Amino acid sequence: SHYSCIAQSCLPSQYGNNHSVKTTVEEPKDAAGFNKRASLKYGQKDYSGAIADYTKAIDLNSKESEVYFNRGSAKAMMEDYYGAISDFTKEIGLNPKSAKAYSNRGWVKSKLKDTEAAIKDFNKAISIDPKIGFAYYNLGMAKISKGDKPGACQDLSKAGELGFEKAYESIKKFCH
Repeated sequence: SHYSCIAQSCLPSQYGNNHSVKTTVEEPKDAAGFNKRASLKYGQKDYSGAIADYTKAIDLNSKESEVYFNRGSAKAMMEDYYGAISDFTKEIGLNPKSAKAYSNRGWVKSKLKDTEAAIKDFNKAISIDPKIGFAYYNLGMAKISKGDKPGACQDLSKAGELGFEKAYESIKKFCH
């Protein structure tokens, strides 16, 4: 499961960072093909096209948890936050050890100003994968919004140690 962290969340990048790649003309024949084509569309910022193909992949195989994660990420990019939460929750149901789904769901909940629920998701993501830097970053930012500066700065520092570079900008802004 390859993914990258964009916009303080973790989004699919399997096929998504090469913007010169053209979407396959040939119609996919199975769920994996639709997932692959959807990821290409996602990489080209065609989020509605990606959602349509992720949905076709789910229709063909509703047990593949990563497709729900991918579709939830595309919905989040289109600011369909409730749809994104639903898809991340479905992935968690199929794959309860998905730290990235908990982290992304927390990010979406924070966008909806549901800070307490977001903090729970970030903490769950970290308990599953203690090296998930963007979860520490988002946890720190949620704590800033609650006025817990010492806790926030500790989490932001941990995010930076784990390679989440954006954390250092926030440390300069909030922790000095």
